[in-house]
Amino acid sequence: MENRSLFIFTFKLIKIPLLILTIALALEIVFRYINFGMDGVLSLKKFTPVSLAYSNLVRSETDSILNWRLKENFNGFYKGAQFNTNSDGFRSEEFDIKEKSNNFRIAILGRSIAAGVGVEVEESWVGRLRRSLKVDAIPVYNFSVPGYNFFQVEQNFYKNISKFNANVLVVPIYLMEWDFPILKKNPPFLHSYLAMRYLDVNFYFEHFYIYFALRSYVQNQTAKFLSTDWETLGKDSISGPNITKVSRVLPRLTKWANENECKIFFVVIPRPGLEHGEYKKQVRSFLNDWISQFENTYIINADIEMRLKYDFSNTIYYGDPHPNRVIHEELSKIILKHLQRELVGRGH
Repeated sequence: MENRSLFIFTFKLIKIPLLILTIALALEIVFRYINFGMDGVLSLKKFTPVSLAYSNLVRSETDSILNWRLKENFNGFYKGAQFNTNSDGFRSEEFDIKEKSNNFRIAILGRSIAAGVGVEVEESWVGRLRRSLKVDAIPVYNFSVPGYNFFQVEQNFYKNISKFNANVLVVPIYLMEWDFPILKKNPPFLHSYLAMRYLDVNFYFEHFYIYFALRSYVQNQTAKFLSTDWETLGKDSISGPNITKVSRVLPRLTKWANENECKIFFVVIPRPGLEHGEYKKQVRSFLNDWISQFENTYIINADIEMRLKYDFSNTIYYGDPHPNRVIHEELSKIILKHLQRELVGRGH
């Protein structure tokens, strides 16, 4: 009798948690099937929404500004797509470092969208660009790193691209970032240490799409952004020696490009859910006036030229702002048109 009472008491105690867990698992399966088909249900390792900080894709970096980077020779999956890196730790072909020749050598200096997060590398705008320009014998190498803020992007340039002898630099930017503060010094990348990662409860929750979708919904409703690019967005009062801005970084890159006879293209990339039309209009006007003062410096207003609307229906999955392959294809056409006009059209 006592055993039966204990069983009933235990069952009542765990009944509600079990019910919640069952519903959550059912929703997880449904969500995966809707977004990725049966492959999303069966291939758990491939289709996981885990953030970069909790993934196996990154490692710590001794550089005090970068703090972390992509692993070299990584071969795996990230956000539902195959993600491989070369021996230098970039999602690109192996770099052919040599002296400048008469041919153009294009280096892409970006972040997650330029790295093609969530799409296969050949379907990303950089991958499509590489195939298109291969006909003209113009190599395209991708130095983009997902999750970097723009100060880290600049450091990545000085540390890696400058030795590559690129004579064409393509830099995707968001107009909304122009005058918002960016932290120069980032906290140590502790999740690169296995013990720290496995002791963090978020590491386990982040493998479930249902948790990711609910968290994304709440963050979007409260105007909080999901990537490290936007951690300080809107905090205009932040100031001090540890703060920089995109408006300070771009002139330094432009100066380097002009001093080293390198063409530089700033590509204005759209971002879903972030309109702020008047502010973007002011920044675009300033950029156009500023860029006109320099030689070999161009701006590609891809956000205006896009025929497709880049909203949350054209992202890799709900709650994640990264564009799907359709948007990547549109971006590649726009960027290719401008590069061919300035590079191929005018001869090598």
